[in-house]
Amino acid sequence: MQKEIFNDKNQKRRRVPMLVNIVKSVKYLLVLAVLLIVPIKAWAGHNDFEIPDTDESGFALANFWDLRDRISTVQITNVCTFPVRTHVQIFNVPDDCDEFDFFDNFTANDTHVYDLLALTANDLHALFPPDFTDGYGIFAVQVVDGAGFVLDDECIIGSMRIVDALGYEYRSNSASFDQDDEPTTDDYLFNFNSVDGTVFSDVVGMALDEFGFDSGIDELFNEHVWVEFEPTLFDDQENPNSCSKFAFACTPSDGILAELIREETGDASLVGFDLGINDRIVNSREEPSICNGSNPVGFVHLNQDDSGSNVDEQNVDWFVGFLGLNNGDGTGSFDVFWGEDLFNE
Repeated sequence: MQKEIFNDKNQKRRRVPMLVNIVKSVKYLLVLAVLLIVPIKAWAGHNDFEIPDTDESGFALANFWDLRDRISTVQITNVCTFPVRTHVQIFNVPDDCDEFDFFDNFTANDTHVYDLLALTANDLHALFPPDFTDGYGIFAVQVVDGAGFVLDDECIIGSMRIVDALGYEYRSNSASFDQDDEPTTDDYLFNFNSVDGTVFSDVVGMALDEFGFDSGIDELFNEHVWVEFEPTLFDDQENPNSCSKFAFACTPSDGILAELIREETGDASLVGFDLGINDRIVNSREEPSICNGSNPVGFVHLNQDDSGSNVDEQNVDWFVGFLGLNNGDGTGSFDVFWGEDLFNE
């Protein structure tokens, strides 16, 4: 009887530390989970580019659109309880970033889907853009001032959807900016892998300039603006592979503007807007890749090269990067680049 009582008490004693250990383990797992899902933001003293958000409303949005055997739509929503006026700017890369723009009005809690194949304003009246056949580029939206409208810097959210003829889709929230954002970085990262047969990529880079509330007609100027990067590709064994310097600009890699930028930088062997990753995960539209080699999995680190970018001359405000991966069949993913944490630098 005494032995049974002893065993019972001993088991109860063991249960208590077991429960404590389980609680501690769960606590640590929760902390780890939070660390893993919090987006990287850079707050250090680099005066380079703002980091875009894709999960918050803002005053300016940037989207990728593509009609090269694809269908593209962009949805814009006013989340404020008062009307806002927006300036919509569509830049077409094959035309060396030629711009088509218009103003559109949104009532409170209003939303509209822009179809790049049949463009209409929010009140559904037809718009008459140039021929966007086989075009691709930037779809930018910005809140602007106007009589009878409230100027607010956190009213609009957006999302983009690109459906390819081969069956896969790219979807993402718009890259969003706030007027008073402070975080900056000059380092960007994106992952890649060959899961589910991924063989194609769209590495999209946008140099954005002159967002602001300085006037009722605020401009996003992209022509002759570029950002040069020094890329390094890391494989899944942490081995770095250096790549040649290249520049993102609103031009095809074989365009006239690309050649002018190559001449001006002197060391950017590649200039383009939508590029591939390497020789294994190539660009979906036969544009060049930013790295050599055939690594099937890893990540790319892009470090901005101040000496080769015309940031000082053109005062480029922001850089936005998107990565699309697909298997040429029914699977595709699309997301914004990460900004490396520079807090301790």
